[in-house]
Amino acid sequence: MGRVRTKTVKRAARQLIEKFYGKMSKDFHYNKRVCDDVAVIPSKRIRNKVAGYATVLMKRIEKGPVRGISLKLQEEERERKMEYIPKESEFTLNNIRIDEETEKMLEALNLDKLLKR
Repeated sequence: MGRVRTKTVKRAARQLIEKFYGKMSKDFHYNKRVCDDVAVIPSKRIRNKVAGYATVLMKRIEKGPVRGISLKLQEEERERKMEYIPKESEFTLNNIRIDEETEKMLEALNLDKLLKR
């Protein structure tokens, strides 16, 4: 089993990614130096843990949205997916078969228009 990351390490890594997303990468050693430059971290051991978790998060962000991190990129991607309208509908009304009882019911409700499609 792996080691458990503390809430402090996770929170610090998320904040670093939100503020300095452009500077961070998927390389641990590079992220370690970025942490040195942009943050005041009390010890080398904690810095390495934060940089390591930030690296893991950067790799996860590449695959898809990550919970707990609000990035403009993730929000734009989510909006783009929600606003997507397919060119051709998955549902076609050409091949619908209706039995006689349903047909009579539709005629009784004056919904004959649905039958003539």
